Amino acid sequence: MPLARLNNTEGYIGLFDTDNKLIHEIYYHKQWYQNPNKENGGWSIEMMDVNNYCSGKNNWKSCANNLGGSPGFENSIQQENADTLPPIINEVLVVQDNEIEISWSENLYDSTLYFFNSYVFSNGLNPKSIIHFMDKTHINFFSDFDEGFIYKIQLDSIEDCQGNLSHLESEFIKGVWPEEGMIVINEILFNPIADGHDFIELYNISDKYIDLSELIIGNYDSLINDIVNTEIITNKSINFPPYSYLVLCEDTAWLKDNYDLEDTYLLVEVDRLPSLPNEKGSAAISSISYEIIDIVHYNEDQHFPLLEDFDGVALERLHFDSDDWFSAASTENYGTPGRENSQFVYTHETNITIEITPEVFSPNNDGNKDFTTIQLQLKAPSKTKISIYDKSGLMIKEICNSELVNQNAKWIWNGLDQNNLKLPIGIYVVVVELIDANGGQKLVKHPVVISAG
Repeated sequence: MPLARLNNTEGYIGLFDTDNKLIHEIYYHKQWYQNPNKENGGWSIEMMDVNNYCSGKNNWKSCANNLGGSPGFENSIQQENADTLPPIINEVLVVQDNEIEISWSENLYDSTLYFFNSYVFSNGLNPKSIIHFMDKTHINFFSDFDEGFIYKIQLDSIEDCQGNLSHLESEFIKGVWPEEGMIVINEILFNPIADGHDFIELYNISDKYIDLSELIIGNYDSLINDIVNTEIITNKSINFPPYSYLVLCEDTAWLKDNYDLEDTYLLVEVDRLPSLPNEKGSAAISSISYEIIDIVHYNEDQHFPLLEDFDGVALERLHFDSDDWFSAASTENYGTPGRENSQFVYTHETNITIEITPEVFSPNNDGNKDFTTIQLQLKAPSKTKISIYDKSGLMIKEICNSELVNQNAKWIWNGLDQNNLKLPIGIYVVVVELIDANGGQKLVKHPVVISAG
């Protein structure tokens, strides 16, 4: 009798008796090889401990003998691999307006999973139907979920194949529709190292859980004022938590290895990112109904000019409400996907006319005070000129010339002169010249120091 066709990457195998009752089943994946050199064929995967038959990838590995398999004999990797851990809930996803999917840490065959009274839900939720298969449980309810509301779930004792018991509690949320002002593009790597990958980091600046399945990413076409070359981020209703970072990349395994990221970081592996050319380009995010949420136009010139090579250097937004960007610090491997930017600037209100932050900085791109910000707060609109002078009274840098400033404005100085040459350590003076609508003039001076670091 011929076997069913076995796919090369993943697939289901079930063993049933003559009454069509299940004896054993697995859903294998090529990752079960646990050896990328054997994933391309010619090797079997084997169970390590036959007494731990319900476990998945943690109890399977590639064959260890030179034949590439051991059909009819004891498995070449036979060893004790007991399951002593109780089952846990990996995640609960809202897959429909009135349906959740519970993902378990292992395959479960406890009949109590099918009973309504095994579950206790908050806010009067009543289950309508329950479908369980291996490590997934789908529960359909009579009523739809409210957006942004946290629902709690409790389960009585759940037993795995080895008799390990769990009393479980979890929660789930139906994320809200993404809108402008909720999410910003916070970091971009558009020129990765060889064999590396682009990434785009988003930050949720709202207090809402946002449904990522309602969000798309693409480029921005200024001629038609719309997002183009769009890509779906995910088909799953994954929640983007408030005040948190999310990283999109085509290879999250590379991302973890290259930046030493923890498992708690929110990473989404996308099939494809929009085109991010090395010299300049754009990135945009919108809802699936093409309502623009954020747009970024990036340019290689935004990098720290003294860097010898921009390969593998990400651009970071200096603050969530700022359009200023700077190169990620060398001490962070030139990128901080999934966490606070190395060049993040905390903004705060000020009543003085000029503020230099920090007053002492070291422009060496080590992630610590690599630049200074010049911030103005004016009582009336004024034409503004800002220049930097050295201790000899020579103007070495013009920050802006005849710019109209209404109330607040901010500029970045990277410590270089007018020709983008490195300046010596020492004291410099920021000179601000203001001319208001009535012709009144005002001159403000403030010292700033370039240090060794």
